[in-house]
Amino acid sequence: MAWKQILSPNLDNDPKHPLYVYQGGGILTDWYGWCLAVVHASFGAKGSSYSAKTAWQANGTKHRDYNLPEGVWIPVWWEGGKYGHVAEAYRQGDQITVYSSPYTHKPNFQVFKGSVKATLDSIGKTYGVSGFSGWSETLLDSRIISWVEDPKPVEPTPEPTPEPEPTPEPEPEPEPSDNDNKEDNMDNDKKPFDPAKEADAQLIGGLIEEASDCFEPSKTVKLIAYLIGDVLLVSAILIPDIVNAIQAPTMSIWAEYMSKVLLEAGTCILLVFKLIKKKK
Repeated sequence: MAWKQILSPNLDNDPKHPLYVYQGGGILTDWYGWCLAVVHASFGAKGSSYSAKTAWQANGTKHRDYNLPEGVWIPVWWEGGKYGHVAEAYRQGDQITVYSSPYTHKPNFQVFKGSVKATLDSIGKTYGVSGFSGWSETLLDSRIISWVEDPKPVEPTPEPTPEPEPTPEPEPEPEPSDNDNKEDNMDNDKKPFDPAKEADAQLIGGLIEEASDCFEPSKTVKLIAYLIGDVLLVSAILIPDIVNAIQAPTMSIWAEYMSKVLLEAGTCILLVFKLIKKKK
């Protein structure tokens, strides 16, 4: 924590920036007796008061002690006599430098240096304003210094621990739809031709043969009966696959069913001629 300079004084020690003290609309060429006007102009403060004495009494930041802050320029006050007195001081350790309006007729500062208490008491005697009254943080309506708190150290913010990435849950298997069932049925229909059908055809042919032995028809009747039976047999075998081929949703499935139809038809025709040849 430390005091911070808000308004810095013009000490009239820079030829490029001389201190001008105005009073009654003109520049003062004699600073004697104008202590408040000189300090007011030096700090560039705002506001006004009748005298140094009235300004000190109205000041709201009075410190009635010799414990002046170090490293900053501040107003210092004496309230003795009719008008009192004000100057500006800078403390460094136990030493002090005071810039004051002069106690002789001239337009520049009177400078005092020495230990804090002895110098301030000596100024009071020199100007006839008795003992030292104190120092202030403000001058009239302006703040000259301000108490500043040390900035709190910024604690480093710990970096957040990265959370492990969640293990993705396995996606649920889709429920079978009607289309899936339809495809399964199509897959079942794609089974290769079963040779057992040939055994069924032979069984039917055998029944026909036994029937022909019982009735002993003529060869012409037999041939007609064989042909009709064979047509019915072939139709019974081929019709389901023909229907499936007609209802096939794609050309590839249609081609598979037509292949089965041709295979079955060829097998049945060969079987029919085999039976006819055997009966002759």
